[in-house]
Amino acid sequence: MTFKNWSHFVLPFLAIFVFSLLIINWSEISWIFDWQTISRWAEEIVFEEPIEEPIEEEESIQIGQEAVGEEDHIKISVLGIEAPLRSPDSSDLDVLSAELDRGVVIYPEAARPGDPGQTVILGHSAPPGYPDIKFDRVFSDLGNLVSGDIIEIYYQERVFKYSAEKVETMSIEEYGQLLLEPPANEYVLIISTCYPPGRNWQRWVATAYLLTE
Repeated sequence: MTFKNWSHFVLPFLAIFVFSLLIINWSEISWIFDWQTISRWAEEIVFEEPIEEPIEEEESIQIGQEAVGEEDHIKISVLGIEAPLRSPDSSDLDVLSAELDRGVVIYPEAARPGDPGQTVILGHSAPPGYPDIKFDRVFSDLGNLVSGDIIEIYYQERVFKYSAEKVETMSIEEYGQLLLEPPANEYVLIISTCYPPGRNWQRWVATAYLLTE
């Protein structure tokens, strides 16, 4: 039997077989020929809304503790220092000088306590035997601060605790450069005073970092 004769015999049989399968299974496959069902199915695939993954909220850092009723001041217990903390709006030298007679001063162009960046606090120092008037001697013992000593800053009825890292001597030029390049994403406290105490030759500079726990 040639292939041509064989195909005349087999093809009708296959057609009858396929047609029989369609009749027997019509209830299960009839949707294939229903254009409305196919259209809805296609829309569900194309326009299905993506499943949104839940967004995990970042844990916020609690900066400082409440200190209701406390006036702004600085406290360094290990050095016996406690003095009012002044916050002038101007960096004019006459304004700063007048405020330094009333306590220690937050440099106006620096970050506020508890804010990211560099908080700079200024204060006077004086040589041994100098009369203890106004706040001329407030930072005279700053050089005795050691790593790990705690500095407390009371500001706007919150207390911010910093851990001292180092105290170093800088030229006035180096100190000026330090103020021009504050860190952006750290909580740094700089305390500075004249060095030698009472002499405007250099600067004693203490660096400390905020404790967040």
